[in-house]
Amino acid sequence: MNAFISYSIGPHEQYILNLLAQKMAERGLSLVTSYNQSDWVDSQTPNDIKNSALFIGLITKAGPLGRTGRVFSEFKLANLHNKPAIFLIEDAVSVAPWVGMYENTIRFNRHFPEQAMSMVHGKISASQNAQTNSNAAAWILGGLGVLALLSWLSEDKK
Repeated sequence: MNAFISYSIGPHEQYILNLLAQKMAERGLSLVTSYNQSDWVDSQTPNDIKNSALFIGLITKAGPLGRTGRVFSEFKLANLHNKPAIFLIEDAVSVAPWVGMYENTIRFNRHFPEQAMSMVHGKISASQNAQTNSNAAAWILGGLGVLALLSWLSEDKK
């Protein structure tokens, strides 16, 4: 199974993608992303998202604005294909109101990650008791990876 990650992060944060790939591999998931560095969705990305079991969106304040728009576009593609999705967004990033209304959006403060981590733990626990749905699947498949991302980003307090 694949997990697709769409990200807008700074160059000094790129190392977390390798760490996340290792963490997801422990859960039996291969991490897939678009290697096209443009700000626009390429022709292969919709197929990669469609064939993934999970979508993870990650936006930090250090991420380029053009890439941030691409993450939103890829998130919409994941929703179009009914893919379980988790959206992790640093609280210093301005986003459209609809993003915050999505139930699997986690806003985080890298200096004080405890609240976001507590939310993720709660969503993982709730999903283990829930009936099968894409919301529960997102947290079962990706919850531990999201916790790891929060931990790594809080260590990198730039």
